[in-house]
Amino acid sequence: MTGDSIPGISDLDRAGRDIAAAPILATAPATRRDRAAALAVIIVSLIGLAIILPLGDTPWPRMVAFIPADDTGLALIDMITAMLLIGQFTQLRTPSLLPLACGYMFACFIVIAHLLSYAEALRALRPDMANPQTTAWLAILWHGVFPLFILAYAFLVDGPADRPAPLRALTWLIAATIAIALGGAVLSVWIITAVWPSLPILVSSAGSGSLAIRDASLAAGLVGVTCLTALYLRTRARRVLDLWLCVVLFALVLDILVGGALTSRTAFSFGGYAARIYGLLAASLVLSALLLETGQLYASLIRVLAEKRAQSVELDRSEAALRQAQKMETIGQITGGVAHDFNNLLTVVIGSLDQIRRHPDDVARTVRRAGLALEAANRGAQLTKQLLTFSRRQAIRPEVIDPNRLIREFDPLLRQAVGGSVDIRLDLAAETAPVRVDPAQFQTAILNLAVNARDAMDGAGNLTITTSVVSLDRSYADLHPEAAPGNYLMVAVADTGCGMDQETVAQAFEPFFTTKEVGKGSGLGLSQVYGFAKSADGHVHIRSALGEGTVVELYLPRSQVAFMPVAPQAKDSVIRPSASGETILVVEDDAGVRDTTAESLIELGYEVIAVADPAAALDHLRNGAKIDIVFSDVVMPGGMNGAELAAAIRLLRPGQPILLTSGYSSAVLNQTHDMPCDIEIIAKPYRHEDLARKLRRLLDAVATVTGR
Repeated sequence: MTGDSIPGISDLDRAGRDIAAAPILATAPATRRDRAAALAVIIVSLIGLAIILPLGDTPWPRMVAFIPADDTGLALIDMITAMLLIGQFTQLRTPSLLPLACGYMFACFIVIAHLLSYAEALRALRPDMANPQTTAWLAILWHGVFPLFILAYAFLVDGPADRPAPLRALTWLIAATIAIALGGAVLSVWIITAVWPSLPILVSSAGSGSLAIRDASLAAGLVGVTCLTALYLRTRARRVLDLWLCVVLFALVLDILVGGALTSRTAFSFGGYAARIYGLLAASLVLSALLLETGQLYASLIRVLAEKRAQSVELDRSEAALRQAQKMETIGQITGGVAHDFNNLLTVVIGSLDQIRRHPDDVARTVRRAGLALEAANRGAQLTKQLLTFSRRQAIRPEVIDPNRLIREFDPLLRQAVGGSVDIRLDLAAETAPVRVDPAQFQTAILNLAVNARDAMDGAGNLTITTSVVSLDRSYADLHPEAAPGNYLMVAVADTGCGMDQETVAQAFEPFFTTKEVGKGSGLGLSQVYGFAKSADGHVHIRSALGEGTVVELYLPRSQVAFMPVAPQAKDSVIRPSASGETILVVEDDAGVRDTTAESLIELGYEVIAVADPAAALDHLRNGAKIDIVFSDVVMPGGMNGAELAAAIRLLRPGQPILLTSGYSSAVLNQTHDMPCDIEIIAKPYRHEDLARKLRRLLDAVATVTGR
């Protein structure tokens, strides 16, 4: 069997994966633009320091609400940054991010304690806690301990311990990080409040800083400088996160210098306000970088989703066109066989009619030749019906079917497609299984496999179609990842052709892959089979070897809903003519069909009014003509079709019996002409007896309802 194609991965899906795999703050390399931005922040900070130092001790207006507002902002910034870092950890699973998240959470808790001590909110817990000394020591603790968490990150990152953590350990690691941050903050607050009388006095009774606070600030600043040096030496600020952590430590050191090491400021001096602004700057740098990164990723995602929505309609249209192209290609392949058979049928019909015309008095010959012509015409009608049903344009409409029945019904068309030199054998399971698929797509898949098999056998050989109920276990699914364990109906199409080597089998479903000569295949056959299997949640597998033929196995999930058996249509044994001269209005644009139909109805005893278009039919009805039933074609020129005529008649004469006819199948008419669901239809070509039975049944039903 030859190989065709399957559509590939869309550009939009690939773009979505590119966004998911894009470098994030913790992994993205620092660009020249990032380094320029970091240098700009450092330069502005140094300029600010040069301005602030001479004015650091200058008293400024006392804004009591400034410190609580500043602490609240710091706490929020630190906690949000910690949560975003934990989010990056869940994505990368690198443990080096946890000390950073822990440090920001620790700073958040210490700032909250600082705020509460400043507002004397903890006096109820410890009467001696709410005083300037505990507040000052909490500030020193925050500035001196936070850099140590960054130091821990510097020694962990890219080290042996920074391998991705197991997924099952993520929750425990995050919980431990939160517990360490909270526990460390609580323990620090307890120690400071318990031993503060033994600690050096940092704030004088006048509220200004003492020599002790300068020493403590210098010590905290030295810790910050040491951690900054270690971070840079370890990472060289290669990544965006490393770069901005260096800037954070630099800003934190400036905060310490302005706040206590180089000035003797009070909380409400120019230096005091400036120190808090530096603290906010240091806290917000990483958060700003994280938020910018999140915004960029979100914008990229929105852009991809917008493109996908904009192209979804076109994608659906393309898929529909592809399905139709696949079907039309297959029809093109079977045209030769169908044309050959039609020529044979027409030879019988034309020859029989010619002999009847030349020997009209030979009754026995006339009856025999008329029977042969009618049999040939019926065979042609059946073949035409199969082609119309197969080639109709329609959306996929899955339903529960009996695969064996569909294969048997499709067998004549299969034989036309592959030609008389290919012997088709049906080996259908005695007990089949219902499957939920689109019947037309199922038949198209079988036909594509049969045509591929014919080509692989150079037009001559044995083709076997087998069905069986199988159960795929976990071991099979492990060998074939596209298959899921469960109960399936397996349809196998086997040929005795040239076969394929394993390299060709591996490429058989690749886009536009084909082993056929140029001009003999578009590469759509196996793509339709593969797409059909996937749309049905099934699986397709090829077994082949050079010189040993090919077997394509199509696995369709067994439906839990049983199919409804097709009951044979009952027919009246006797044709009953019109009993009271009922009148039939015949609407048919083809003169030959109109005259033939009228003669048949007159022969049955009906009064007939025959018109060529819906407008003439409506004129008769408006003029009050006695019409017992309207018999109309569906597809007619002139702007109004049979379905629209039926709707107009119902408005004009509610309850008027109507029978429609068409050469198209009911499925096609429902899609293209919006047929009312309660309108009776008889398919063309119809026999005299079938039309008589249909009309009589409708008229008798009306008589029963009206009591006539």
